[in-house]
Amino acid sequence: MGRWLTTMTLDWLAAVENRLAMIQARLKWARWQRLGMHIGRDVVLPLSTSVDSSYCYLITIGDRCHFGPQCLILAHDGQMDEFLDAGRVGRVVIGEGCRIGARCVILCNVEIGAGSIVEAGSVVAISLPAGSYCAGSPARVVCSATEYAQRIAQEASGRPRYTTETIAESLRRPETRKALWEELARGVILVDKADTAGIEPGDDQALKPWPRSRSGR
Repeated sequence: MGRWLTTMTLDWLAAVENRLAMIQARLKWARWQRLGMHIGRDVVLPLSTSVDSSYCYLITIGDRCHFGPQCLILAHDGQMDEFLDAGRVGRVVIGEGCRIGARCVILCNVEIGAGSIVEAGSVVAISLPAGSYCAGSPARVVCSATEYAQRIAQEASGRPRYTTETIAESLRRPETRKALWEELARGVILVDKADTAGIEPGDDQALKPWPRSRSGR
């Protein structure tokens, strides 16, 4: 009874925290939109995402883009101030349906083509073609997004497939956590996408896609 009550209390507190984080994120991005930044429909932008607020009107994010935690998007570069007595300013255009991994840095004057995947921790210093899987610092094309998806599907072939609900349930009890750990020791698994989407680890509090309605400059 005590463990059940503790679990229920923690779940309730997490739900409250998630709700507050969602409100904070919506206010944050609404401000950038008022300053001219374009955010398409059904975009997942965690609260920890940082943008170049002084030049946010130069940033365009297409529909259905998903960002991992702690990404940084810059539209200006002051590195050459000492040599040129001037900074560099450029647009950032992220095409529809892109997936940007956690802690990516996107520099000014680049375009990420629609449907591209940028691996976590990458630094995007040059434009990337549509439909590509890219990684590194600076980020380079590794293969097409389709080829990357096929590779992941092959790795997971014959392995169990989970939902976010079954994973969450597995984490509740020590014995099921251990079973999941042992299952993952045998290889990767696939977890079906949640209907609400926008689930991010740690500081991002399971934010839902934002904004839901179309808004522009």
